[in-house]
Amino acid sequence: GGIARDAQREGKEAVEKAKRVMKKMRGQGLVPDVRTYTALLEVYARAGRAPGGRGMLTQAFKVLQEMKQNGVPPDTAVFNVLIVAHAMAGAAGAPRMFEGAMHVVDGFMLGSGGCEPDLHTYNSLITVASRSCKARPPRGGGLEDGLTAFERLQKGGLSPNTATVNALMLGARGKEEVELVFKIAADQGIPPDSATYSLAIKAVPRDPAHAESVLDRCPSERRNARVYVTCLNEMTKGGAPADALKLGERA
Repeated sequence: GGIARDAQREGKEAVEKAKRVMKKMRGQGLVPDVRTYTALLEVYARAGRAPGGRGMLTQAFKVLQEMKQNGVPPDTAVFNVLIVAHAMAGAAGAPRMFEGAMHVVDGFMLGSGGCEPDLHTYNSLITVASRSCKARPPRGGGLEDGLTAFERLQKGGLSPNTATVNALMLGARGKEEVELVFKIAADQGIPPDSATYSLAIKAVPRDPAHAESVLDRCPSERRNARVYVTCLNEMTKGGAPADALKLGERA
């Protein structure tokens, strides 16, 4: 569609601009440092959201190779951006992104890179799994893969946070998986935020009863416009416009 084409064009324009900046730096005899390369990788990651995102991921790995050739050791932040790039490409429909992101951790970070994964690493891994399953068509992943990353997080001695819970909820499909994520949050002592409840509603689309039940369990201080709009949308799509109208009056 037109939106996808616009996103693809904007992504390419951003990449070309970044390349020009890098070329200018080299022309002035400046050597890019790890922060410069991280910024460049972030451009590729964002560009990967559009169709054809796999190509941007390939370019990102070329940047990693250039870093090594120039004697600039990548750090944890660099590898985290590479994982985010997998999430973007997975959302755009590229297959096997979770496997690729796991290889970044096992093959590069813990292998040749000598970097320790942090909480952002694992939250990003979970997001890769979640975004891949929500692509059209779905490309695998989902909560099962997300829980694999979650277990690795715990074995690494790290404490999950709200972003972890939301990344898991993003990959939930169906009421059972929604309840599982809520249970994980409760077991970990992590209070869900408004995004958690919005994602929980979306996990069971076109189900007015589910949408209203999630809203009812959402504390009043978490019921912002995002939660109400998500609930209204799913109730309307589910064929309950009258109930949605009553809910709108409550809001």
